[in-house]
Amino acid sequence: MPLSGLRLDAITEAHLQGLIENEVREGRRIDYKETVGGGDEAKREFLRDVSSFANAAGGDLLVGVAETDGVASGLPGMGKASVDGEILRLENVIRDGIEPRIPGIATRAVDVSSGSQAVLVMRVPRSWAGPHMVKFKGRSEFYSRNSAGKYPLDVTEIRAAFVGSESARTRLRSFRTERLGRLAANDGSVELLDNPKTVLHVVPVIAVDASTQYDVTELVARGAADPNTGLLFRPLRGMAWNPNINYEGAIAWAPGGTNESAAISYTQVFRNGAIEGVDASMLERDQLIPSSAFERELIGALDRYLALARAVGAPPPYMVALSLLGVGGLRLSRPERFIEQPRPFNRDDLILPEIVVEDPAPQPHTILKPLFDVIWNASGLARSPNYTSTGAWQPP
Repeated sequence: MPLSGLRLDAITEAHLQGLIENEVREGRRIDYKETVGGGDEAKREFLRDVSSFANAAGGDLLVGVAETDGVASGLPGMGKASVDGEILRLENVIRDGIEPRIPGIATRAVDVSSGSQAVLVMRVPRSWAGPHMVKFKGRSEFYSRNSAGKYPLDVTEIRAAFVGSESARTRLRSFRTERLGRLAANDGSVELLDNPKTVLHVVPVIAVDASTQYDVTELVARGAADPNTGLLFRPLRGMAWNPNINYEGAIAWAPGGTNESAAISYTQVFRNGAIEGVDASMLERDQLIPSSAFERELIGALDRYLALARAVGAPPPYMVALSLLGVGGLRLSRPERFIEQPRPFNRDDLILPEIVVEDPAPQPHTILKPLFDVIWNASGLARSPNYTSTGAWQPP
C-alpha cells in the first residue's frame, strides 16, 4: 500500500517491502529513485519531483528504491555511513534550486537489508506557499503531479496555482474570523466565564484543504494513557480539566468559578488539525493585566500547541494568531524597570496580525515577540519590556 497514510516515524522495512509485493506504481503521491546523482540533469530531475509534490497533493520521494517501468522492484538502499551526508546534500540541492522555499519537508532513513543499508523517505507536504518553481542552471520550470507522475504546468495552470495560493490565505483568515465571531458571542466550543478573552490559534496551512482530516478524538484516550500527550492536550490555562469528544473534534476544558458548567479555559483540536486555545481568567475587568505572567502563559501554550499539532500528524507550516477580546479599558501592568506607564486599551478587541511558522520553527518566545510588541504598542509603548535587546524573553 502507499505510505501516505503512515506517520513518517512509523515507516519500517516491512512497509517498503509491501510496495514491492503489491507492485505499487509511481504516481500522484509516491516516486522512486535508486540514487540521485551529482550531475546537473540528475539534480534537475530530482528538483522537478520534489516541486511537483509540493504543487500537487504532497507525497513521498523514496531514494534507494529500484523501479522497473515505474513499479517498485527492489531495495538496494545506500550505505548507512553515507546517510547523513546524503540528506544534507539533497537538502542543499532543494534549498538552492526551488523558489520559494518549500516549508515542512521531512526526511527519514529507514533501515533495510538487516540494518546494513538504508532507504531515504523524503516526505514533501502539499504547499500553500507556492506554486514552487525549479530554478536551476538558467532554466525556470513549474511542475505538478497526477496519477501518471509529474508533468510541466502550462501558463493557465501556473496562473491558477497562484490564485489558489492566495485563496488559501483568505480561507485561513476566514476560519479565524468566524471563530472570533462565535467567541465574542460566547458561542465557542464551551460556555466561558463572562470575562475578556485571550484567544490563541495554531492552524496548519494544510487545513484549508477540505480533505484534510485527522482522528483527533484519539487525543482523549491517549491523554489518559500517555502523560506527554495528556500534558499537551490541556486547556490554555487551568490545573484540572475535562477531556471530551465533541462535534468539532476533541476538547479539554477547565471548569471554574461558581458556575461549574462554565469554563475558565479550553483547548479545542479540530478534525482538520487546527488548534484553538481560549482563556477567560487571565484578563479580568477593572484589573491590571499581569504583563509578565500573561506573556509567560502564552509562550508556554504556544510551545505545547506546536508539539500537539505535530503529535496529531499535522505538518508545518502553521498560522499562529493571537487575539484579545473585550479588553477595552484594561491596562498592562508596568515592570519596575520600565519608566513609562502603559495606557488603557482604547478599543474593545485587539486582533493581531497572523504569523506563519515554518519548520524548523524558532522558539515560541521569538514567534510571539512581534505580537507582544503590538499589544504594548496599543498601550502607547514601543515594545514589550520583557525582552532584552537581543530578543531573549527575560522578564524582571
